[in-house]
Amino acid sequence: MPRSNQRILAVSPRLAGVERLFTYRDLTINGVTVSPMFAFRGVDATLTQWVCAQTGTVLSIAGAGSDPTINGHGPYLDDRSVAFQNAKYYTAPNNTFGDIATEDFCVEAVSFIPTAGVAEYWMGHYNGTGYLITRSAGSTNTSLFWRDGATAKSTLLQPVVATWNHEMWFVNVSENSVNGSVGYLNTVAGSGTNPSGLGSLSAATPFQLGAANASAPCATYIAWLAAWKLSNWFAAGAAGPAEWAIIARQRMALWTGNRALYQANDTTTPSSL
Repeated sequence: MPRSNQRILAVSPRLAGVERLFTYRDLTINGVTVSPMFAFRGVDATLTQWVCAQTGTVLSIAGAGSDPTINGHGPYLDDRSVAFQNAKYYTAPNNTFGDIATEDFCVEAVSFIPTAGVAEYWMGHYNGTGYLITRSAGSTNTSLFWRDGATAKSTLLQPVVATWNHEMWFVNVSENSVNGSVGYLNTVAGSGTNPSGLGSLSAATPFQLGAANASAPCATYIAWLAAWKLSNWFAAGAAGPAEWAIIARQRMALWTGNRALYQANDTTTPSSL
């Protein structure tokens, strides 16, 4: 038995960080649980490849210029990030990985913008058709952008420079109102977008991380990137954003370990928190 003046060291499970987002990576929205189509953790990247933690798919390094910095600092002690240098990026081995056609979809990222720089693409499955995350030149304006080859839509967020941010975007492709797409920055909702009227986003090009369509490589640090898709997944009308706001708070709470992000009427709080 320990003496009364002895201290006992207890090792507790990880209470914050990207690994929490990965551990609880399935999303239940509108009563349907969906696993990610991809999930990338910074810790899984090397100078030659980035392995998808969800599927095991290997993205290979591509492009020219400076290598990304791997095992860089992350938002929490055990987190790691990939710091891109507006140069090399990672590319998927085929055109089907990360493809979205006409499904509802959601994208989540944990990122750090070191400075307001040139226009860049964080990631994308895009060749004039498809989707990508893009940042405007000289600002932090960051958008999920999608296009069916003729018509384009986007949902804007404005992350803070030199700070780790949690971003989520939701797109209900059949919703004919501004309730159809909303982004959330650190749980705060941005302006809604009407996503209706587009056809398939399926693109005959490889998914890329750190660029899109081999162009506009980024200088952003990425610690986590994941996406989900399912046909007719999200609730219609204002019920969609009402539920998405709860999901954004849940995901932020998982990442930060902050239970206070939940409200009393959040009935889908994970038992892990």
